[in-house]
Amino acid sequence: ASGDRVLWHWQDLTQALEVERLESYRRMSRLLAHEVRNPLTPMRLWLQELAAMDPNDPEYPHYSREAHRVLLQQVDRMSALVERFKALGQDLPLRPQPVGVGGVTRELAATLEPFAAQGGVPMRWEISEGISVLGDSGTLYQLLFNLVRNAVEASAGKTGPVVIRAFSIGPQIRFEVEDHGGGLPEAVAAAPFTPYLTTKEGGTGLGLLVCRELALRMHGELVLENRKGIGVLASVTLEGAEGGARSEKQKVKS
Repeated sequence: ASGDRVLWHWQDLTQALEVERLESYRRMSRLLAHEVRNPLTPMRLWLQELAAMDPNDPEYPHYSREAHRVLLQQVDRMSALVERFKALGQDLPLRPQPVGVGGVTRELAATLEPFAAQGGVPMRWEISEGISVLGDSGTLYQLLFNLVRNAVEASAGKTGPVVIRAFSIGPQIRFEVEDHGGGLPEAVAAAPFTPYLTTKEGGTGLGLLVCRELALRMHGELVLENRKGIGVLASVTLEGAEGGARSEKQKVKS
């Protein structure tokens, strides 16, 4: 009888571990699907814009080259994303290194330009010149991409621009993404990092959770300020790289 009880307990434990393992796989697949969708969106929009242009348009060669550049960048980012998800299973530590903020934000602006234009959302970039953070360029790009995309989606059909700022505060670098989309619904604002909580049609409810995890991965912090009736101000504070804290403003065209 005691042997039967041990067997039953063992079977219960095995079943519980199997359920937990399957749920982990489901969470990982949802996160991967959410992040892979990010580069696919600008890729599709750039191709649509290119297909809609007249090949005889004098701007067509320039636009074609720019679309080709952006598409290759996004393919590379998708490949790097897959590698990062593979590394999650190995629990590899992030090796922080100086990352120039200007280069990341210029690439981001070029990538998201058609997406913002499609929604009629003006974008304003206020990036201090010469600043750098200690982190990882791919992780920083992924974090800002998520925040800016959320802001553009919230602002579509509304008045007011999406404003992206980056500036130094002592030894730290602060990023801000401000939208004028009316703010988060109360249920979301009360617990914005709750998995699968979303009011977007077709949304996964993982975007803000992913952003927080990416900020933490670079030893930073993500804070959301919900301005009811106005919009959301998302701010991320990261450690600055030594020697990268000049205060001049650099305008990024978008």
